[in-house]
Amino acid sequence: MRDQAAGRTGRSHPGSAGRSRPAVVLAHGAAGSCAANFGPIITALAASWTVLTPDYPGSGTTPLDDGPLELDALADRLAAAATAAGHHRFSVVGYSLGVPVAVRTAIRHPGRVRSLVLTAGFAAPDPHLRLTLDLWRHLAAQGEHSALARLFLLLGTDPADLARHTHAQLDEEVARTAAAVNPGILAQAELALRADVSRDLPHLDVPTLVIATAHDHLVKPRHSEHLAAAIPRARLARLPCGHLIGPAHFGAWERLISDFLTEPDPAAVARQAGAFDHHAPEFTPDLAHAVHHRLQDERPIARTDAHGGLVLLSRYADVRQALKDHRRFTSGSGVFCPRAPGTPYFAPLEYDPPLHTAYRDLMRPPFTAAAVRALRPKVDRLVAELVSPVAEAGEGDLVKDIAVPLPLAALSLAVGFSEEAQSRIRALTRNTWERMPKDSHPDGFWPAFAELFDQEIRRARRHPGDDYLSALVRADFQGRPVTDEELHVMLVAFAIAGHETTMNALSHLMWNLARQPDLYDRLRARPRLVPHAVEETLRMWPPVDHGSRLTQGDTVMGGEVIPAGSRVLLLTGAANHDPRVFDDPCAFRLDRDRPQRHLSFGFGIHFCIGAHLARAELESVLMELLRHPPLTLREPAVRRYENGRHVGFDRLLIRAPAPNQRQAPG
Repeated sequence: MRDQAAGRTGRSHPGSAGRSRPAVVLAHGAAGSCAANFGPIITALAASWTVLTPDYPGSGTTPLDDGPLELDALADRLAAAATAAGHHRFSVVGYSLGVPVAVRTAIRHPGRVRSLVLTAGFAAPDPHLRLTLDLWRHLAAQGEHSALARLFLLLGTDPADLARHTHAQLDEEVARTAAAVNPGILAQAELALRADVSRDLPHLDVPTLVIATAHDHLVKPRHSEHLAAAIPRARLARLPCGHLIGPAHFGAWERLISDFLTEPDPAAVARQAGAFDHHAPEFTPDLAHAVHHRLQDERPIARTDAHGGLVLLSRYADVRQALKDHRRFTSGSGVFCPRAPGTPYFAPLEYDPPLHTAYRDLMRPPFTAAAVRALRPKVDRLVAELVSPVAEAGEGDLVKDIAVPLPLAALSLAVGFSEEAQSRIRALTRNTWERMPKDSHPDGFWPAFAELFDQEIRRARRHPGDDYLSALVRADFQGRPVTDEELHVMLVAFAIAGHETTMNALSHLMWNLARQPDLYDRLRARPRLVPHAVEETLRMWPPVDHGSRLTQGDTVMGGEVIPAGSRVLLLTGAANHDPRVFDDPCAFRLDRDRPQRHLSFGFGIHFCIGAHLARAELESVLMELLRHPPLTLREPAVRRYENGRHVGFDRLLIRAPAPNQRQAPG
């Protein structure tokens, strides 16, 4: 047996930090279809997974073994390939004539197969298939490999795709396919006839994606439909192409498979839904999404023993009510959980009235709608200066080049932070989120921030300008001059909240645009939908996944009593995907009714004071990107948590697609 492994080095799949890369084993079809379709998909998958393509009897030049257990033997070969590469758990992607092998692998190795992807579903004998294979055998016996290749193309390709071929191009495709036709294609065809796995299908107990291809005279769409209907946990997706997927549809196919394979392990979902811990190493944003849905359906008011005991609210109505009722669900004991004892609170979010009101009145002036409108021309110029070089170069890192510097520079325009402060805030923030949940004292992060703020305060007092900070250091607070300590808790909120949340929102906005090239066209055609795209981005991927509150007294919610003194996590990410409020909540829709209903900016008295500026930055970046050719992702992007609640990316590497190589929409 020969094992070929691609992608054993490089970045890990989401949720795999510190572990070996997850394995995807390909139960590929015959050599001709493998060459046409699997080459590009192997390259794409290898960016995030260890891709194993074992050469087993029937998949290449090797004929099938005789005997009744041949399918079991092939399934065991796939599992053995994963074992040899050091992977106990793996996913199987079965294409075409490899579908029966993939199904039997999951049946024979149920504790090891994590998930299945089945495309162009051969799974049981079919009279139509038998007639096709009889003709194939006849042509092969006569040595008519060119005719066999032409038949393979005619039966398996979308007629519209064939119509776009010139005679020379079609002859080239035929020659390429004929060169790949060998005994393996007929060997696997025989396997498909003999290997009826229809009895296995109702017993499959793994997440399964079945991809049906249309316009096909070889593997008809009904085969995949019947396959999906027979598997208990299967979902059906469709591609507008034939059995030979072809370059025009590789992008959509890759996205279907990648999105499915990045879904978290069901065992981890069950574990976190039962014993929720947002600081557990396995708790990634993708896992959180699945856990949120499980909690909404099964335990909308849940409890966990983690971090001294927490109550979890996941439904929109409950989260919104808790945000609104600031008297019963108070912020004065902090919203971060856990946090190093002695960490200063951030104003105004972590204060209750009347202090909250006093802080908010003092901090609000540079972020009013009128103030942001006056600032917008400068923001737009700043955005153009950052976006244009990346777009014109056709490559770069959207996080490093745009998402990090823009919010910090915009914050400086609004507040008046110095260039030195801008250069240090990001690193200090990351250090804070790294240490706050686990340190027993804030000495590891707070003194560095306090030192920076002291420098900014001294500068604003000694060399006042017309910026907001110069006025703030001379302001009155509750009838007396504001103190340095009070300035600290306001400046830390400006510094962290003013850049971190917008940075993460910008990253998600650009990530979504880069992975959906057709979104460029829709927004260019209807630029009035840009604000809708911004709001839908904020709803789909809130930059802050949750906050917490402390109950002031016994509180009844959803028919359950939440005792006084309970630490309550408000799962904003779950609330924004509540199907009771948002139709088709996991879809990015520009036609969504009342797009601003999301809770990403909070609700009630703690509604984000920087919302106007954040929206202005997001809209400006999107409008500027639409003035340039589309950019696509150079590698799969990995989302991660900071402090168990801030969701973002470390990098978003992009490139401009080559002419006529844009990915098809999914």
